[in-house]
Amino acid sequence: MSRFHVLLLMLCAVFCAAAAKAADPRDAELKKARAEFWKCFATGDATGMATIVTADFVQFSETATFVDKTTFLSDVKTRKYSQVENPVLDDVVDPRVRFYGTVAIVTYSAPLAAESGSIDAATPRTRVTEVWAKVEGEGWRLANFQVTRPLPKPVGPAAK
Repeated sequence: MSRFHVLLLMLCAVFCAAAAKAADPRDAELKKARAEFWKCFATGDATGMATIVTADFVQFSETATFVDKTTFLSDVKTRKYSQVENPVLDDVVDPRVRFYGTVAIVTYSAPLAAESGSIDAATPRTRVTEVWAKVEGEGWRLANFQVTRPLPKPVGPAAK
């Protein structure tokens, strides 16, 4: 086999591997599940949300409070949480989706425009981690949701 053919085979293998990775069906499935989660979150649809989160779902809130599924669904229904305008991964900072078989870990940073008045590099950001599990016969379900807000800026003498 000539060097040209070896090079051609190597290039083909690289492009095929990239195409296979880009065509991972888990990406589309998870994106659909996340869209449904945020739709239920935004509309206060606790009934729909109950089908998206796992039976043993837990949330660690921005105040480090442990929230179980029952409390979370009640909070969604009463719209306790601040609303997210457009919660897709293309409008956040540092979005990452990592798959480990039937588990997906989604992490990203969301700007706090309401608190700072603008969104730029200096804007404080809320850090979010979502842990999704692909449950046989049910699809992707959210098992854990954690929100971490940045520390408030000090005021008074400590601010110096």
